Amino acid sequence: MSNLERVAWYYGAGRLFLPRPRYFCFNATLRCDLRCLHCGIWEDKLDGEELSATALGEILSQDFFKNVHTAWLTGGEPTLRADAGELAEVMASHLPSLRTLGLATNGVQTDRVMTRVREMQKALDPKSQSLFVHISLDGYREVHDSIRRRKGAFDGVVATLDEIQKMAKGTAGIGAGLNCVIQPENVNDLHNIYRFARDRGLSVTFNPVVITDQIYRTSNRAQELGLSREAKEKIIAFLEGIMPDVHPVFRYQYRIITAVLKGMRRPRRCLTLYSTININANGILIPCPAASDIFPVNACGKDMDAFWRGKDARAMRRRVAREFCPSCMLSCSVGDAMSITELVQGGWDF
Repeated sequence: MSNLERVAWYYGAGRLFLPRPRYFCFNATLRCDLRCLHCGIWEDKLDGEELSATALGEILSQDFFKNVHTAWLTGGEPTLRADAGELAEVMASHLPSLRTLGLATNGVQTDRVMTRVREMQKALDPKSQSLFVHISLDGYREVHDSIRRRKGAFDGVVATLDEIQKMAKGTAGIGAGLNCVIQPENVNDLHNIYRFARDRGLSVTFNPVVITDQIYRTSNRAQELGLSREAKEKIIAFLEGIMPDVHPVFRYQYRIITAVLKGMRRPRRCLTLYSTININANGILIPCPAASDIFPVNACGKDMDAFWRGKDARAMRRRVAREFCPSCMLSCSVGDAMSITELVQGGWDF
């Protein structure tokens, strides 16, 4: 996607035209082997069974998905799915434009994670498709262990990173990056996380904790997870401090985060509702993580083109934009759209 195409999407998607999605995210399971402070998704009871690879393939076989170039396998902890390799094979074979398959994992159980990584990598065409493993890291050493509520969690992440980076040296089309959820317990540790990532040559994405009754199920921990004024000031100072050194697309996202932390409305449109399809483990559509429960439509047997363009979907997008977007700091759609301001400042390429 060129910068001019991103500008066209930013101003035109949902206004002048309704594009088919370019991103697909499958929350393969709500199960997780950790009990992290900032996430209660594992406490949610799935209504129905997890979609099989075959059922997922039936959904993805529609032309509606033919423009998807990036797909994600997330959770919960998706490596708990013994059929992760089959799910990857389904995505690779049913998404004709697929270029990148992402795996979001806590990375703690190295042997299991690497087994899934190898299975998923074998399902891809090394000439045209790559695997990106996004590993959670919320602190350095004891801080990460405390947030993840598992002694040795940090060591597990390091061991997994060692194996993936070793694998990448001899295998084309595999990479890794880190994701950090900013919260009260790690506000003073953000520089250590950033330094760790840079020392290993890895990208790292920072996202403030979301306190919500939606998919992350953290409303009952609002007192523990709420960011004080002092904490917000520290986060703002940290993000503004690293902005000159990060990729422009991260700089774009961090400007959004700092604006909201300063009490302003989100200063840029989010294109997730036009660029991305999120499906939960049971096939229920998720408009976006911030608004996961407001539109319980099952994708199984659904004509996705008709749904996508229907009046109910249009009403849902308007509601999310009105009720959830103004204060949202998530980076779901970062990179798929660009304002003229960002274009003038140089834009970004991948």
